[in-house]
Amino acid sequence: MSPYENRLNAENFRRVALIAEVSNEHLSALKKVLNNQPSDLHARVAEGGIRHLHLYLQSFDARSVLFIYFEMDELDQEKAAQILKNSHAWWAQLEPHLFAHSRASANDAPWQRAEFINVIADNTDRDRNIGQPAGLAAGLHPDKELWYRTLHQTNWPGVIDQNVRSHYQNWTTFMLEFGNELMLFTHVEYLGSDKSADDALMQADPVTQRWWQHTEPCLFPLIENSDNWAAMKIF
Repeated sequence: MSPYENRLNAENFRRVALIAEVSNEHLSALKKVLNNQPSDLHARVAEGGIRHLHLYLQSFDARSVLFIYFEMDELDQEKAAQILKNSHAWWAQLEPHLFAHSRASANDAPWQRAEFINVIADNTDRDRNIGQPAGLAAGLHPDKELWYRTLHQTNWPGVIDQNVRSHYQNWTTFMLEFGNELMLFTHVEYLGSDKSADDALMQADPVTQRWWQHTEPCLFPLIENSDNWAAMKIF
């Protein structure tokens, strides 16, 4: 079996990312809705089997995107959008400011589930301390897609070890195409107390440096004159 099939068989939950694009004229209004999340939101989604919910928003050169990461007990991932939408009436307040991906079904719109690519530095303890979450996004060159997928189906042990030493866990990456463009979205959790020092250790690690020599040429920045990976704003 593939590593992904082994994971599906071994885990009793699913990692999910839902994506919606943001109408530029509604961006300010959407931020107001995001800044006024109901106090019972996380408790209500937990009743539906959803945990570790995080919302990220970012404007890139070509588009603005709302990225939602969560983990759910339901194993049928095609039900993810409906479970989320049914968990709280607040989600409907977001929808007037969003527009759907072309593949989104009428029932799921405006949400489209992104494709799970990879997770490293995994911790499957459902009650774990998730620490400091972050969302990142990058462009993926279409002609490099196969090589990028291959690398992430065969994660190097040294890269995983360095993520653990640098106090990162649940580095989970998803992909979605927008026309001929491919975008990667990542949710990651930092558990340490000195992120600058831990990032410096990762940057100095020889195995990680060799890994980046293969992965970085596959990517391009979504914001002009920036790094390949852009940090998204969390709400």
